Amino acid sequence: MRIALIICSVFLTFLSTSCRKGELIGREVQVGDNDVLLLTTDSFHISARTIEAERERTDERFVGMLGAYKDPTFGTSVISYVSQYNLEQEGFTFPSDAVFDSAFVSFRLTGGYREKDLDSELKSLMHFQVFELAEDILLDNIYYSDEKTKVKPNLIGEFNGLVGLFDSVHVDGVAQPPQIRIRLDDIWGENLMTTDSTNFETNEAFVQYMKGFKIMPIQTNQTNSNGAVFYFNPLSGFTNITLHYHTNNDTTKFSFITSSLTANYSTYEHDYANSAIANILDDTAAGSDKLYLQATIGTDIQIELKDIAAKFAKDPKVINLAELYIPVDTNEPYYPLEKLSVSRKLENGTAEFLPDQVETGDRVIDGSFDAENSRYRFRITQYVQEIIQNYTPGSNQSEILLISPFGNNTLANRSVVNGPRPNSPDTELLKIVITYTPLK
Repeated sequence: MRIALIICSVFLTFLSTSCRKGELIGREVQVGDNDVLLLTTDSFHISARTIEAERERTDERFVGMLGAYKDPTFGTSVISYVSQYNLEQEGFTFPSDAVFDSAFVSFRLTGGYREKDLDSELKSLMHFQVFELAEDILLDNIYYSDEKTKVKPNLIGEFNGLVGLFDSVHVDGVAQPPQIRIRLDDIWGENLMTTDSTNFETNEAFVQYMKGFKIMPIQTNQTNSNGAVFYFNPLSGFTNITLHYHTNNDTTKFSFITSSLTANYSTYEHDYANSAIANILDDTAAGSDKLYLQATIGTDIQIELKDIAAKFAKDPKVINLAELYIPVDTNEPYYPLEKLSVSRKLENGTAEFLPDQVETGDRVIDGSFDAENSRYRFRITQYVQEIIQNYTPGSNQSEILLISPFGNNTLANRSVVNGPRPNSPDTELLKIVITYTPLK
């Protein structure tokens, strides 16, 4: 029986024109011990294009981002941070002989993003400005990546210098962890220290008096410096506003802190006008060769599947395995995205999870970067089976998949990937590979 099946398999491989060389797949994708004829094909028409990502919610994240970066492919990105601050101690009063010394706002750094071949010890030239909020932000509100909270016109803090990921910062002679540390205006700080004590009675009273800060990076234009995007811990004790003062007998400080009870959000601004991708956005012709994915709510990929259902609905088949492969251009001078997400775009413009995600408890269908093979892979078997089952003969309706960076609000990486018809004939292509069992 086994010999007969093998002979039959070889015969069918020569007859098949829809399959990739009529390839016979082994039993690693089968269930049980039965020998079943499995065929594989990737001969589907796919069109793809790079699109600008739609806004996303960015409030109350446990990883903060702050920076301005000029990417030769993606252009300039500016990531700002808006946050409330609470009192280190409610009901605190400054001593009657307290004299203001200085005030700083700081952010405890945990990582950063820039070219991968730069020496990790090399500092980045950065420019930050600090503004006080002119309107309330609330913990219960939802804030998006394009939010526009009003700020007061006066600049109350500015930093223009080098920032390193591994350099300690010395404060009053004591080494502190790496951080962005911005000096605030002395008059602003002194006014804060001498304000009516009722503003320090409760956190609620304080955020009515001082509604929060917006930290806005400014893109620098120094030669050989593209800037950087820094990751920071919003809940660290070194992410705060520190007011330094002295009395007749002591030199000390008071802090205004962030916590899980303080509202915060990030905004992302991307300028593609003079970038390499400026003229290829939303272009399926350009998307046939290269596609571009950028985190921080930058760019996504939209894939259109036109003929999978029509090709498979004619004769009964069981879909054993369906995989979407997205090859990565690893010659880029940046680390690629660690993981992608996939969703199904509906006719009304909204997106939903694939059935492969919904019907598995952990919603894991892969999407992680495979460094060994330089690609991403998604297992989309149930999704393909569903669109085949729901296919209406003669229908020309396309299926649309949206591929997005995973961790849009916590990472600044980007990936350049190959399209479904790369210009170079020896280049791996974006494709869907389906392994199936013919039922007749």
